[in-house]
Amino acid sequence: MKRISVTVTEELNRLLGESMLETTMRRAMEEWLAERGESPAALRSEGGRIRVLLQLGLEAARDRALDVGYRDMAVWFEETDHGRRAARDGSLRREAPRWTAQDEVAAGPKAGTGP
Repeated sequence: MKRISVTVTEELNRLLGESMLETTMRRAMEEWLAERGESPAALRSEGGRIRVLLQLGLEAARDRALDVGYRDMAVWFEETDHGRRAARDGSLRREAPRWTAQDEVAAGPKAGTGP
């Protein structure tokens, strides 16, 4: 574990203070800990609350990064070679009935439809 020093603004300091009180934010933090099998005792100290808030922030940043990545991928997909994509889509349309038939054969007879 590494100890670091962080300067916080008045607003962040106020939020840290609120996280100590019985607020909706505190309950949300307790639920988040419970979902991970961790004890809400982590919130008893200011350092513990800061660690939990840091983890929550990093999780939110990771989710946002995924959203950005998916958005970039969608833009890339829309800008790719339309002819090649049209050919692939046509192939998928032609093959879909065959795949469906194979799935139905593999699933076997449906209940009530057998001899």
